[in-house]
Amino acid sequence: MAAVAVRMFGGPDVDCFPHNHQFYQKYTFLLKSPWASSLEFESEAENTLRNLGATIGGDKRMEVLFTSAIMRGFRDLSPPACSSPDGDMTSVQASLAIRLPDLLTGTQFSLLLHRYLQYSRPQAEAVHIFQKLESLIPPLYGATNTFYYERLKF
Repeated sequence: MAAVAVRMFGGPDVDCFPHNHQFYQKYTFLLKSPWASSLEFESEAENTLRNLGATIGGDKRMEVLFTSAIMRGFRDLSPPACSSPDGDMTSVQASLAIRLPDLLTGTQFSLLLHRYLQYSRPQAEAVHIFQKLESLIPPLYGATNTFYYERLKF
C-alpha cells in the first residue's frame, strides 16, 4: 500500500514505470467511491494514502527504507503472540529476524531510515518526517485492511 500511496499521491517527482495517464486510471478506479464497506473507511484509507504519498514524495530511498522497515516489523520489539488458550507456544514461529539472522530487522531498517533522513535534510525536518512516517504506520495497516478486506464485491 505504501507503493500505491507514493505512486498516486507522491506528486510529479515520483519516478516509476509506467507513470502516465493509464497508470492513474487503473489506480484511481480502485479508489472510486463507493469501494469500501463504509464511507468512513474510504475516507480514512484515502487520507492515509494521501498523507503518506505527500510525505515520501519522489524520494525513492525513503520509500524503499520505509517499506522495508514496515515489512520487517518497524521497531517491533514485542514477542510473538500466542493464540492458544492453554499457552502452548510450540506452534508459534520465531520472528523472521531470528529465523534469518543475516537480514536486517525492522528496528535496524527504521534506524537506517532515520539516519538517511538526518544526512539528507536539516535535523528538525528529519525528525519531523520520521515521526510523521512512524505515526502513519497504524493508519496504513488500517488502510491496507480496508483496501483488501472491506472492499465492496461488485
